[in-house]
Amino acid sequence: MPHRSIKGRGQQQADSKREFSIMLYHRVSVSAPSRFHLTLADLNGSFSDRVDGGVGFALSSPRFEITATQATGRNAITCDIDDPEDRAEAENAIEAALGALHQKLRLPEVDIFVKSPVSSHAGLGSKTALLLGIAKAYTTLYGYEFPGRELARFVGRGGTSGIGSNCFDQGGFVVDCGHRAEVKAGAFMTSGWATDIPPGPLLARYDMPDWPMLLVTPIARKIHGALEQQLFAQVCPIPMEDVRAVSHITMMMLIPAVIEDDPKIFARGINELQKCRWKSHQIECQAEVVPVVMEKLREMGVSGVAMSSWGSSVLAMGPEMDDPAFRTGIAAAIQQVMNDYDGGSVSEIRCDNVGHKLRTFRVPALQA
Repeated sequence: MPHRSIKGRGQQQADSKREFSIMLYHRVSVSAPSRFHLTLADLNGSFSDRVDGGVGFALSSPRFEITATQATGRNAITCDIDDPEDRAEAENAIEAALGALHQKLRLPEVDIFVKSPVSSHAGLGSKTALLLGIAKAYTTLYGYEFPGRELARFVGRGGTSGIGSNCFDQGGFVVDCGHRAEVKAGAFMTSGWATDIPPGPLLARYDMPDWPMLLVTPIARKIHGALEQQLFAQVCPIPMEDVRAVSHITMMMLIPAVIEDDPKIFARGINELQKCRWKSHQIECQAEVVPVVMEKLREMGVSGVAMSSWGSSVLAMGPEMDDPAFRTGIAAAIQQVMNDYDGGSVSEIRCDNVGHKLRTFRVPALQA
């Protein structure tokens, strides 16, 4: 299994002072949920003097499984991730996060083990879930109790949308109200380009109903980094009529549907979001297979179809999903559609109303 050792940022200063926290636990495990990001709320800002804002919810699967233990030497990172590019990217991100935490909190070395089936840049918030899980495990090992919002600041996440950090904290359906435009100097930036900006305030959080859904993830275009920022610039600012439509759909369709357990209205609401300029732009930027999959799902009778973030992951949901035979038939048919391209995966999922799951194992000498 791939393994690498690192020396954290600020390590030389720490070596000389050794003013570290005492390890409270022998081992800490964190199970971090992925999330489905329905849309950003305001990428205009001229009326509200705010930008960003997000709407989304936590998923029961896939998840990151992360374990932190006392280091046997220098920091060691072990990633059980099949795709070599995803694995290398995860290792680099973990290395940077450990360095940032070491510098801010003067924590000693740590060994990190990560196991994940989550594809990077597939619209499931993999980087945020990974880094918040790492930060939670590492800081808990030494007795700290930071909320997801604070952890996000430590590791440079949430500068555009707060959906990932809020889903990590407590799961559920969440809405955040973005950032003051002046904080971002009037610019429209991805989270990767806004690493010094904390997540926006949480506006609303509700438990999601236990609706059976399908998560469809075609192998398609991975949109991130400089390309993502370029695609932001191509379409922003978004017309005010679309910004207002997103708020109306969220306030008068999605939130009531969650509260009243109405999958039919929720399905209508997410369909309407796909027509708004920001989300339609994101779909247009994806590979051909993504809109083909979305249209096929609708043709087969799925009430609600939506793409998460920049894709490629697509949600299929609605009242008809209560029928197991219907779900099975849809899954088989859509798998064949993806196989006609470059493949992909289909899985049955539910929403997660808990957020991350934390397990601690005390140092033997501290056990009662």
